[in-house]
Amino acid sequence: MRTAVFSPLLLLAMAAQAQQSRGELQLVAGLQLTYASNGAPSPPWQVESVERDLAIGGRAGCLRVRFAPGGPRSGPDVRVTCEDQGMLFAWDSTRSTWRPSRPIQGGGTLDLQSGRNRLRFVASASSVDTVAGHLVRVIETTMVTSDSTLAPIRRLRERYAPALGTATWGVFERPDPASPGGWTVDQEFKIVGIKLP
Repeated sequence: MRTAVFSPLLLLAMAAQAQQSRGELQLVAGLQLTYASNGAPSPPWQVESVERDLAIGGRAGCLRVRFAPGGPRSGPDVRVTCEDQGMLFAWDSTRSTWRPSRPIQGGGTLDLQSGRNRLRFVASASSVDTVAGHLVRVIETTMVTSDSTLAPIRRLRERYAPALGTATWGVFERPDPASPGGWTVDQEFKIVGIKLP
C-alpha cells in the first residue's frame, strides 16, 4: 500500500481551493467574533452593518463596517477602509482624508509616525489559517514600534485576515536581551469563536 505524500504548498493550495468553493468567510451583519487574551475570553465583537463597494474620498470599492457597542466599546465602532496596490487605507473622518493603514501583500512595508515613536509594518506571504473551524486567508505581519532614537520598544506579530478586517492571532512583545531571540511575550490574543448569523 502506498501512502500519498503532499507538499505543504500543495496542502495550502488545496485548502485555499476548498475554502474558495464554499466562499471566503467575510464580515456580514450579525457575525460575532470572540477573542481570548492570554487565554481569557472577552465579550464578542458583533457586526451591526456592512456596506461594500462604496465611493468615498476619490476611491471606489471601499468598505464600511459598524461594530455594535460592547465590552470596552461604550459606543459603536465604525471602520471605513479601501485597498489599493497591496496597501490598506483607512478613512480619517476628522480630516476627510485617506491614511495608509497596513500592507496586505507579501513583501509590503509601511512606516508611520505616531507622536515621537515610529511604527514599521512588514508583511509576509499569505497563508490559510484555521480559525474556530473556518479557513481564513491571513497575512503574517510584524509591526515594530521604535522610540525617537529608533530603539525598538515593542513588537506585534500577528496573522491579519483582510476578509475579516482584523487579526486572527497575535502576540505583543517587549525587548528582553536575556530571552532567546531578544523578545519576551507580554500578551497573546486570538479569535476563539466565530458565530455566523
